[in-house]
Amino acid sequence: MKALSDERPDGVWHKPNSLLYFYNCGVHSTALQSMKQEEKMAIKFQQSAESFGLLLLRLSLGVIFIAHGSQKLFGAFGGYGLTATFNAFEEKLGIPPVLTLLAIIAEFGGGIGVLCGFLTRLSALGIASVMAMAMYKVHAVHGFFLNMPCLPGKGHGIEFNLALIGMALALVFTGGGAWSVDRLIWRK
Repeated sequence: MKALSDERPDGVWHKPNSLLYFYNCGVHSTALQSMKQEEKMAIKFQQSAESFGLLLLRLSLGVIFIAHGSQKLFGAFGGYGLTATFNAFEEKLGIPPVLTLLAIIAEFGGGIGVLCGFLTRLSALGIASVMAMAMYKVHAVHGFFLNMPCLPGKGHGIEFNLALIGMALALVFTGGGAWSVDRLIWRK
């Protein structure tokens, strides 16, 4: 038979002394006091591992998009620069200048935002949107895989774009984690 203290107000039963019981039943202060030291350490390790994973994800994605945005904005790393990017996007892809500007902002500014964890969800959403458009406008006609041997006349498929979209959407849904500017500002 279940004890009355094991039932939440919504009628859901939890096993006493389980982590779900402690965190979902609203008995944080008394439950955490009675929790064993090993359980507390396990929870802190899990939270640290998750935050470290998000940090690695942010750093990778941020560096990639700062570099890509720099190509379009400054002509760095063999890129075209701002004027040539506007011309190429409009003439070759049919993308109007205002959307090209948004793509450049999403790549460079979004890369900085993701890297620092500042407005992480918005920055990552911008990156995912740009990659979805790149898949549609440029890479889908070349199939799924990258052109690893760099065969002439054949571009890269959607493989890399899909990985970047997955990384960006993970940040859209999770946020920047504990080690981000967002956390410092909004203290979640």
